[in-house]
Amino acid sequence: MTTAADLSPFVSPALAELIRRTLERPDREEPALLATVRQAWAEGLGDRLIAEGLLDPRDEPDLEAELEALIEQHGADQPASGFLHFRANEDLSAVITALLDRRSDIEPPATLGEVRDAMAAGLVAELEGEGEIDGDQETALATEMDALIDLHGEDALAEAVIGDPGPR
Repeated sequence: MTTAADLSPFVSPALAELIRRTLERPDREEPALLATVRQAWAEGLGDRLIAEGLLDPRDEPDLEAELEALIEQHGADQPASGFLHFRANEDLSAVITALLDRRSDIEPPATLGEVRDAMAAGLVAELEGEGEIDGDQETALATEMDALIDLHGEDALAEAVIGDPGPR
């Protein structure tokens, strides 16, 4: 599976929150599809967003119509994660970038699964030793990488999740 097109500019903030909450549900189906978001909506996720003040009750019909239009345009079997833009944090982005920098131009692009394998083989410890990333991050970075793999799949391109590195 590769990452879906970044459609996040075309999704309202309210729908983005509905999708995000669906993706974070511990009982969600794998992978979370637009149909899964529709099911979460039908099961009352919209009501919970209203109760938390994240959705105005007057916007509920528009949100439902937006979700249905998205499903009509892209299909209910489209991965929901493709409608949000998930990025790695600064340290994980540095790990991904380090791996990409070590690859030759003739090798295929690195995947999230390959980054996870490199991390398990000692890349994080090496970067910590070089001062490229903060120490004692291995467990947190592995957890974040697993979450990205859960959302995008292990065959997704690693460079697609690199966050804004900002000043170092």
